[in-house]
Amino acid sequence: MSAAAQRARQALEVVREDLQVVPSTRARDVGEPFVHQLLAGALGALGWQQGAWPAWFPFLVFAPFVVDATVTLARRAEARISYIAKHDQLTGLPNRVLFREQLDEALHAVRPGEKFALHCLDLDGFKGVNDSLGHPVGDQLLKIVGERLRDCVTANDLVARLGGDEFAIIQLGITHDEDGAAMARTIIEAISAPYLIEDNQIIVDASIGIGIAPRDGENADVLLRNADMAMYCAKAERRGSFQFFKPAMRAHIEAKRSLEIELRHALSNGELDVYYQPIVNNTGNVRSFEALARWFHPRLGE
Repeated sequence: MSAAAQRARQALEVVREDLQVVPSTRARDVGEPFVHQLLAGALGALGWQQGAWPAWFPFLVFAPFVVDATVTLARRAEARISYIAKHDQLTGLPNRVLFREQLDEALHAVRPGEKFALHCLDLDGFKGVNDSLGHPVGDQLLKIVGERLRDCVTANDLVARLGGDEFAIIQLGITHDEDGAAMARTIIEAISAPYLIEDNQIIVDASIGIGIAPRDGENADVLLRNADMAMYCAKAERRGSFQFFKPAMRAHIEAKRSLEIELRHALSNGELDVYYQPIVNNTGNVRSFEALARWFHPRLGE
């Protein structure tokens, strides 16, 4: 090995020993000037002036930092892309993609005798806020709702925004159905508290449907559909309420859907008759008529 190469190797070892006492994050933060200073000091101690450095020598020192920084930036970018893909950009909550992954994991992890609750939540009155006060106010409202939901759950539970004004919560480790009911009451109370946004006092409520796994569904699609069905039943009965899923709900909703489809064909099938109901004034004279359509259903009758 030539004398120049030996001196270069000695200098490189000195620089690397100095770098070992500095955290890697510090070395990356200060960048090339910091390393350059250590390099100049090491070479100077060996009597090698900066102008006499071999052209390739700085590359040996700086290359590891360049590679490390490039890999770090790539990993950060990859982590950021993954976060954006699985989180709601408005509230910062997990989105439907991450929620579905977590729901699948919870179903696979549940053991015999264990159960957890899935809460599907919809805001009552949110459309009126958007229509009257505008979407920016509606967006602020959704952010606050997300914060309140976080405060209602434990560290083991998951809160997600599925889209629009729909949220979902996976409540793990429950012992009785009442545990799910207790959380639903807490959520309804928290959501119904007044909001003050841009000098506007806003009142909304939450309707919640609860599905108990694995009783109400052993896979994510069935469980989510049943909890969603219970939520719509709660909304139809009374705003600001909750209901557990019951098999009878499915029969009721399917019957309603079937009736709606049959009604679409009632006119073309000649099943609607129009009756005129006279409306009289105080003197007994006919003032007008009210037209009433009666449906003669072939199976259910009039």
